[in-house]
Amino acid sequence: MRDLAATALLGMALLIGAGGAAAAAELEGVKFPDTATVDGTTVQLNGLGVRKAYVFVKVYVGALYLQAKTHDPKAAIETDEAKRIVLHMVRDVTHDEMKQAMQDGFANTGTGGTPGAQQFTGYFTEPIVTGQECEFDYAPGKGTTVKISGKTKGTIQGADFMRGLWGIWLGPKPADESLKQGMLGNG
Repeated sequence: MRDLAATALLGMALLIGAGGAAAAAELEGVKFPDTATVDGTTVQLNGLGVRKAYVFVKVYVGALYLQAKTHDPKAAIETDEAKRIVLHMVRDVTHDEMKQAMQDGFANTGTGGTPGAQQFTGYFTEPIVTGQECEFDYAPGKGTTVKISGKTKGTIQGADFMRGLWGIWLGPKPADESLKQGMLGNG
């Protein structure tokens, strides 16, 4: 009887421990929940990566959330389903630095100069300080909602815009290859 009680307690402890461990992922001291909700749809954390500038300067931790996990960058970009990208700043960034980085990213995806890219880069009007986040939520039929430092800036229509935006991090010419691999769960 004592062995049965001990086994039951051990089992409960393992379940509680597993639940706590599964509740969040962490990179560079930044914790991300395993799931999030985009327009009423649950998305799951696909992976985390660190964006570095000038080889060694850590700028942000990027998180990719998808409905179905994948290591395939094309699938992550192309699927027309709810998804999210979160950028958690680990250093202060001026609005001009962020705007330029996004313009460069859109140029690398071949979508620079489009109305959506111009609208998006126009959202960066204030510095983003350490600990603040940029969230980009895509909902099919609605578009990509942009939230910067806790403020919703707007929604940009179209799956084509989303694909150009996601391509900044996951496309053939990503902002940072190790960040891309981490977000795809390969790092």
